Amino acid sequence: LQSDILTFAGLAFLLMALFRKLRLNSAVILLISIVMSVFALVAWHVIPSPANYLASQMLAFFIITDAEAYFPLFCYFIFVAFGFFIGGYYPRIKDKKALSGRVMAICFPAAAIYYIFRFTLETAFLPELGSDLQYNMKPAPDAIATCLFTLGFLALLYRFVELIGGKLPKIVSHFSKYINNYYCLSYLFILPVQTILI
Repeated sequence: LQSDILTFAGLAFLLMALFRKLRLNSAVILLISIVMSVFALVAWHVIPSPANYLASQMLAFFIITDAEAYFPLFCYFIFVAFGFFIGGYYPRIKDKKALSGRVMAICFPAAAIYYIFRFTLETAFLPELGSDLQYNMKPAPDAIATCLFTLGFLALLYRFVELIGGKLPKIVSHFSKYINNYYCLSYLFILPVQTILI
């Protein structure tokens, strides 16, 4: 019953299917995901974890509780929605080279400025940067900054691929195509080896 990446993936697929059934466009889904992320942060401050561990674990599929919750749906769905939004928008871009320059010029500095402040200023409403809680929750401001950095990195990757002739090396294409297979397979090895080592 542990809330982890694979349970998150399953819930995210189901939620995305519901949104698609409701015919919501990608911008609306992204906006809902931001609201979910903000709600998860607020809930961490105001909703106490249930005293019953099983109830706490079930709630942890959605928000952070004191149970084992690594990827609650409300905390991490923003990344799925962001990817869906970019994936729908990207093929329609006519001049990708010009846009990639503008994206890098905006996204990298914005993310850098945010993280400079995040590293140097203590914020009572956000978990400590680099802590397990910050990793498990990935609160809304951190998630948005991560999305900005990722967008800048995608623009940089576009420029790199263009520089090497417009074609990705086969190994990169292979891993991109089968990334979920490799991840699931690695999980089958990681957990038993971790258990043996413990």
